[in-house]
Amino acid sequence: MQKWRDALHQAASVCGWHFIPGSEYEYKFIGEIVEDVLEKITHEEIDEFRKVSNDFLEEIFDDLEEDCDDLEDGAKEIFDDLKEGVKEIFDDLEEGCDDLEEGAKEIFDNLKEGVKEIFDDLEEGCDDLEDGAKEIFDDLEEGVKGIFLNIAGFFDS
Repeated sequence: MQKWRDALHQAASVCGWHFIPGSEYEYKFIGEIVEDVLEKITHEEIDEFRKVSNDFLEEIFDDLEEDCDDLEDGAKEIFDDLKEGVKEIFDDLEEGCDDLEEGAKEIFDNLKEGVKEIFDDLEEGCDDLEDGAKEIFDDLEEGVKGIFLNIAGFFDS
């Protein structure tokens, strides 16, 4: 805390410019400060400052340009990797769709064949049933045949 107090005391003791609000315009006061500073520094100091500043700025711009190039290269590499990954995904999807289509076609063909077999078996079973019913009907006596025909007629109407 003492260091802080000493620093404040030292800053308050410095002689210099003091602006009193209302005594003059601020821009005039600032102009007087600038003129005083320019009188105190030499052109060699200004030139040296400019050279150091320009060298420093040039180094910063070179570093920034290099960083931008690295960033651009990295972004291009990421983009290329993403593009390749997306292409692989689409290729895999296309292959999967082809496999799915083949599988669905195979299932459909199997179902179609199975349904055809069922209908063939049903048709054969119906034919066998019809043949059996005819055989039973043919074996019946004439009076019983009439009863069955009357009963069948009753259900047809």
